[in-house]
Amino acid sequence: MSKRAQILNNLLFLADIYAYKSYISLKRFAQGVVKEIPPDLMEILKDQWMVFFRFVSLRLGVDTQEIIEWAITNQILLRQYQDIYWLNFSTEQVLKGAKDKQKYVMQPISLASDSNLFSIASFQGTANIPTMTLYEVKEVPEEDISQFTFLLPVIDRMFYPPSQDAKESLLKLFVGTNKNILNKISTQFEMPPTILGEGADGIAYAIGKNRVLKIFKSKSSFRAAKEAVERIWNNPSSAGREAMIYDVGSFNIIEGKELYYYIMEKMTPARNVIDRETLGPFLEKIEDLVERRFKDHTLRYKLQKSLNIPEETEKTRIIVKSMAKEIKKEFLVKNLQLLHKINNELKRSRIDLQDTWLNKLIEEMIWKYITDRRDLHGGNLGITPYGQFRYFDPIY
Repeated sequence: MSKRAQILNNLLFLADIYAYKSYISLKRFAQGVVKEIPPDLMEILKDQWMVFFRFVSLRLGVDTQEIIEWAITNQILLRQYQDIYWLNFSTEQVLKGAKDKQKYVMQPISLASDSNLFSIASFQGTANIPTMTLYEVKEVPEEDISQFTFLLPVIDRMFYPPSQDAKESLLKLFVGTNKNILNKISTQFEMPPTILGEGADGIAYAIGKNRVLKIFKSKSSFRAAKEAVERIWNNPSSAGREAMIYDVGSFNIIEGKELYYYIMEKMTPARNVIDRETLGPFLEKIEDLVERRFKDHTLRYKLQKSLNIPEETEKTRIIVKSMAKEIKKEFLVKNLQLLHKINNELKRSRIDLQDTWLNKLIEEMIWKYITDRRDLHGGNLGITPYGQFRYFDPIY
C-alpha cells in the first residue's frame, strides 16, 4: 500500500470513530487533502490536528478546499507545533490541547484571553476560518487561603455544601471573589477569629478584646446596621445606648447569594454569665408573650411594610415601645422569681444592667418578630459594656 493510500485509510479510520455527520465531511476532506497537501505535512495533520478540522468543518461549515488552503498557508506553524495533541473543542470556538505537561488553548483572535493565557503564535485566517491565536496556559499557583479557614462554618451554614470537598471549593471561591474585602476586614483582627455565637441569620466571631465580626445573610439586618452607624455618626451621644459599629458592608455575590458583615464592639455572650437552665426559660417566656401579640399576622405584615416607608417607621417604633411595656407588665406578674435569678447571676459576674434593660430586650425581640428573624435563643444574645442585652445583629 502506498504512503498516500495509508494516510487516506488512517483518516477514514478516524472519521469512522466520530458521528455519521462528521464521517461525510471527513471523508471528503481526506479524499481532497491527499491530492494537494504535501505528504509530510499530511502526516502532521492526520494525527494531531484532526480535532481542529472537525471544528472548522462542523461548526463553521468550511469546505474541504478552504481547509486545504488554510493548512498550506499556516504550514510553518503547523510543523512547529506538530506535537500538540488537541483534546476537544467547544461551542465557544475554543480548542484545548496538551504536550507533555504543558497545556495549550487555541481560539479566534476576537475572543478575549484570560490572564493566565500567553500568546505564542497567530494562525492566519481565511474567508470562513477566523484568525486563531495559540496560547500557552500558565498554571497560576494556588493561593494560600489558610488565614480564612475560620469562614468554613459560614460556608456550611449559608450554602449547605453536600460534601467536605464542595465546602472547601466554595471557600476558595468566596475568598477569591472577596479577597480585597476580606483583606480590609482582617486589618482589624487583633487575634484569630473565634466563634462567639451562631444564629439562623449568621455567625459572630471575636476578633479582638473589644471587637466582634458578624457575617450574616439578612438584608434587613444589613440595613439596620447601616442605620445604626448613621445614628451614631449624626448623634454621638447615642453611642452609649447602642452597640458601637465600626464597619459595615456586603460581600460579592456567589452561588446567587449575597452575604453581609459588620464589625461592632464586643459583647459578653449571655450564656457565659447566665446558666442555660435559667436563661433558656427566661427568653422562652418573653418570646411566648411576644408571639401571642402576633397571632394575627395582619399586624406583623402591617408593621413590616411600614419599615419601607420612612414617614411610617417612627410610628412603628412608638408602637413597639408601647407593646414592650405591656409585655413587661404581663411578664412580671408571674416571673419575678426568674427575674431575680437572672439579676443574681449577673451580679456574681459583676455585670450591672441599666434600669431599662428588660424593656430594651423585649423591644429587640418584637423587632425580630416583625422582621421574620426568630433566632431569639441565648446563643445569639450578648450584654454590652454599658449594661444592655443586645442580639448580635442590630435591630431597628
